[in-house]
Amino acid sequence: MSALAKGIAIGALGLALGGPPALSSAPKAPGGKAPTGSAATAVATATGSGPGTVLSATANCPRGSRAVGGGFEAPSSGQVAAVIFESVRARQRGWRASAQLLDLGGSGGLTLTALAYCEPDAPKAKRRRSTAATGGQPQVGPTVGASCRRGEAALAGGFRMPPPLVSSAAKALVFDSHRTGDHAWATRVATGAAGPSRVTTEVYCVRGLDPGPERTATSPLNAESFELSTALASCAPAAERTGGFAQPLSGLGSFLFITESRRGDGGWRVTGLHSGTSPSVAVSALAYCG
Repeated sequence: MSALAKGIAIGALGLALGGPPALSSAPKAPGGKAPTGSAATAVATATGSGPGTVLSATANCPRGSRAVGGGFEAPSSGQVAAVIFESVRARQRGWRASAQLLDLGGSGGLTLTALAYCEPDAPKAKRRRSTAATGGQPQVGPTVGASCRRGEAALAGGFRMPPPLVSSAAKALVFDSHRTGDHAWATRVATGAAGPSRVTTEVYCVRGLDPGPERTATSPLNAESFELSTALASCAPAAERTGGFAQPLSGLGSFLFITESRRGDGGWRVTGLHSGTSPSVAVSALAYCG
């Protein structure tokens, strides 16, 4: 059995995270905006260093606008990696992202960026959610789906769970987060042996919404540990709205830490840091356009 199966990836890398997680008190950066498609982007950052450190940032749209979606970015490497465990809407105007740092032997810090995509005429969305337990038995799963009600469609979606790292192991790791059909959102995790936890999927629903088409793109296969994989799903000529990610080839011994899921270059951009070597893995970006 791989060390990921024993503790999700952390043991597989021969690591020892020292001591309990430290909470970061890094201040959030003020929300700024720049044109992106038909919307503006609000940005917030948090920076920290040290094994197990927890970072959280919330980007808030200006008053008079609402967040139609959001994303995150946490550039990672073979020295230090971000384990993203939360990417959700924060009330109607914000988007929050959270990560825990996995020290792979480096001495540097890491910056987490949360992004909220803002529109002044965006409809008010209703949050629907579903939660499932992860029992500490190593496996790929569970998948947790949240659905809109009749007459509603999914504007965007997200996921959250408690900080996953415990000493040298992990409770769970997010593999996939994406829309399923027009009316639901799903999160798939890999469960580790570090103890029980829970994962919550959220979907943000709007009555009478046209959810828009889905576009997908998949990265080349990656067989190199600590190498990055990136995929960009283009919405052109339509505007990008929001997006998600998946890693269908990943398992307990070879998978990707998803470190970026955001708008980029007229579509949705996803990046993952590979842990393991075999089998080869790939990341898929899913863009929801309109």
